[in-house]
Amino acid sequence: MKRIAVMQPYFLPYLGYFQMVNAVDHFVIYDDIQYTKQSWFNRNRFFLNGKPHYFTIPVKKDSDFLNVDEREVSPDYQYQKKELIARFELAYKKAPYFDQVYPMLLEILNCEERNLYRFIRYSFDCVCDYLKIDTKVIPSSWVDGEENLSGKERLIGICEKLGGKHYINLPGGRTLYNKKDFERKGIQLSFIDPIFTEYDQFGEKFIPGLSILDVMMFNPVDKIKEMLQRFELN
Repeated sequence: MKRIAVMQPYFLPYLGYFQMVNAVDHFVIYDDIQYTKQSWFNRNRFFLNGKPHYFTIPVKKDSDFLNVDEREVSPDYQYQKKELIARFELAYKKAPYFDQVYPMLLEILNCEERNLYRFIRYSFDCVCDYLKIDTKVIPSSWVDGEENLSGKERLIGICEKLGGKHYINLPGGRTLYNKKDFERKGIQLSFIDPIFTEYDQFGEKFIPGLSILDVMMFNPVDKIKEMLQRFELN
């Protein structure tokens, strides 16, 4: 039974996002969906001095009705990224896997791509390569005939186009989608509930659900591969 997941492109998202990607045969990443402010598209959280802190990739001011592949990284990022790199160094310089992860992080932050979708997609591909996730990734704009649909209709249409019989969504989808709507189309809908494995964060109280960057800084790849399998499908 072919498994499909569809999700917005997020910048260095949390472990559950990559659990979902790793659990499916085809992952469709939205490139033609409307960008929304105060979302996870271009921000996430990291661990600093025992507390979660936000980090953000600034987005150039433009129409609120543009899709994510029509938005651009702000010109100010060229100057702000030095501060962002310094914050990550302060947070993780003494982390056990800093030396392994830091070169990749610099490559991501120094990406010269200014299209927001392609900037985020580059970071996503880098993480997948590092974690050896080989799921086939397809931009939503490549799935012909579904761009004029929205919500569950578009998701069902994408599954049908790709021959998917099992659609997997993150926990937040429970408020949006009903299993019976998918069942009527012959598609099983499941929600992936991550099981967060505690790991040492400099001896502080464990904070789950931070950016995948935090997981990579404190854990070897083989352990993260095990974490990717620790979830429940409901």
